Amino acid sequence: MADKQLRTRIGLRRDLESNFSSSFLPLKGEVLFVETDNRLRIKIGDGVKTFANLAYLDTENNIVV
Repeated sequence: MADKQLRTRIGLRRDLESNFSSSFLPLKGEVLFVETDNRLRIKIGDGVKTFANLAYLDTENNIVV
């Protein structure tokens, strides 16, 4: 059963929040790392909402990053 190989490509984006425009539409499952003054925050695209309309993962799920 462990003979199958899964080929996956993972692309990560990390930038200042001000560099993501309000019209930027992340793909479904796309992970975005955003630097704030004192910590790193995460958003995950759903393919529908723009970057500005996505909730931060730590806010939504009470995860401290």
